[in-house]
Amino acid sequence: MTHDNDYSREIYENYGGDVEKFIKDMKGEELFCMCGKKIVVNKFMAYPSDKGLMDDEGEIWWVYVHCEHCNYDIAYWKVKNRIGVIKAEKKALKQFDI
Repeated sequence: MTHDNDYSREIYENYGGDVEKFIKDMKGEELFCMCGKKIVVNKFMAYPSDKGLMDDEGEIWWVYVHCEHCNYDIAYWKVKNRIGVIKAEKKALKQFDI
């Protein structure tokens, strides 16, 4: 799904709150989009929403990462899940020296 609307914007750590924590935790991590393309997470997009991550001013943002290859927008919770899966796989492979 893509979110081409007037409210989407790039969002940064200086928004504070849960937004800042999410960006700090995810920035530089790798994940795979639905299209199979590997993405290094460096740019975060968001739009105001009634669900999502709260900044330090109490505003709630639906945060996502955009795939430049297929134009799919990956919701923040999917970003977190996919990165978690990759980290678990790497840890498992490291245990077996693979």
